[in-house]
Amino acid sequence: MLSKKRKCSTIYPFMDFQVSAQFLSAFPPAFIYVGVLVAGFLSNMVIPVPEEIVFIGLGYLVGSGSLAYLPTVLFIILGLLFNDALLYYLARKGNKFTRSIYNRLFADILPLDSPFLHRHLRTVIISSRFLMQFRFLGPFFAGTLHVPLKTFLKWDLIALIVYVPLFVGLGAFFQSRVERVIGGLGSFHNILFIFVGLIVVIALLKYIKKFAFRMYKKVRDEEGIRNDL
Repeated sequence: MLSKKRKCSTIYPFMDFQVSAQFLSAFPPAFIYVGVLVAGFLSNMVIPVPEEIVFIGLGYLVGSGSLAYLPTVLFIILGLLFNDALLYYLARKGNKFTRSIYNRLFADILPLDSPFLHRHLRTVIISSRFLMQFRFLGPFFAGTLHVPLKTFLKWDLIALIVYVPLFVGLGAFFQSRVERVIGGLGSFHNILFIFVGLIVVIALLKYIKKFAFRMYKKVRDEEGIRNDL
């Protein structure tokens, strides 16, 4: 008779870190980290899940020992920098696709001629990395407003140095508890711990988003009053 852990691994093989480790061990390390770089590059454009989930998943593999923490973080950051540099280049060249995305989704929220945008461009570029569905704005504004590439990448890197280690670290931290729950060895408090942890992460992202919009509205209203005077 199969044990609970064996049954769980049979039903959810993709969630068994031992299976993942065995699969990854078949490839040379250089190939694995090139895959991490590609995952970072595609996470904000092609992969149909929020990039936070991708990074938490990679952190899960870090916690299982399949990947090393520092190279994983570095290659994710490198992939994201390539991604943002591509969007920056397209925006700087006036690409119709990037402009249509901005016009359809963001033009009413933050117009290109907004005094707030020009006065707080660095803050907008850095904070947009932490706002789900608004990450496009950082490279778009930098490219459209002709911020020097080195300057944009420096601002982008500041955000990524905080953003990527946070979510990879969360995945690594929760890995052992997820394994215990999936393997049938976890108790109710383990499930509750994971559930509460996910709520905290989601609440944190929503708070950052609301705080950014609140600050934007406050500054915009103050600038409107000064202009009226």
